[in-house]
Amino acid sequence: MDTGCAMEALAPKPFSPPSGDAPPAIDIRHVFRRNPGRRGKADAVFEDFSLRVGQGEVVGLFGPNGSGKTTLLNMVAGLLRPDAGEIVHAAPQRRVAYVFQDYKNSLFPWFSVETNILFPLAAAGMPVKMRRERLTRLRRTVDIPFGLDKYPYQLSGGQQQYVSVLRGLIGDPSVLLLDEPFSALDQASTAWLREVLRRAFAACRVSALMVSHDLAHFSDLAARVCVLSGRPARVAREILAPRRGRKRREDCPYAGIAQ
Repeated sequence: MDTGCAMEALAPKPFSPPSGDAPPAIDIRHVFRRNPGRRGKADAVFEDFSLRVGQGEVVGLFGPNGSGKTTLLNMVAGLLRPDAGEIVHAAPQRRVAYVFQDYKNSLFPWFSVETNILFPLAAAGMPVKMRRERLTRLRRTVDIPFGLDKYPYQLSGGQQQYVSVLRGLIGDPSVLLLDEPFSALDQASTAWLREVLRRAFAACRVSALMVSHDLAHFSDLAARVCVLSGRPARVAREILAPRRGRKRREDCPYAGIAQ
């Protein structure tokens, strides 16, 4: 089989909005959020902020430090509440999966890879047989290039972060939130993780909202990138990009945003 053709077949297709009246996976509507500031003065993080993430769409969030990117993820996850406005999930009966940047503290070191992945299902009380079926289905859908009997310390940083992502995907979430998933990784691990995530996102058609401080991280992963302004945050610019294989950092379709 021709390797080039095989890789092309695995390449994710550019996002196309769902037809008909299908609701977005996440609909952030006119959200206001203030955090406690210095000397008791409230700090406006969001004022009348709106954003939609389509079904099966991966959206990147980029902006200056303190612009509210992680605060936005926390509100979507339900960890924080907006002061006003609403965040509507198309499938509220399904869970939101959250992948944190610190994979070292996200995984249980005394659990195997398999037990780490299955932990959310076990914590929810799902029977063992159903958990096994979920894991089998996940393994048929995405590539897991290391043994499930290994422990986190036996894996590279990129592999450990991938376990965190698989733990999120195992529950068939309505949306996957990723907060700086590459920030604690070296260049080689980042390149490896981006490639396996590209394949996993394409296979699962997951809706995702991903934060990164590096625009190149969005290449081949995000269908669009929303560039946030300073506080109160707004979408200052939105960039759509086709997802194609790129080898060089300067080939990143979002490179011009930082100019």
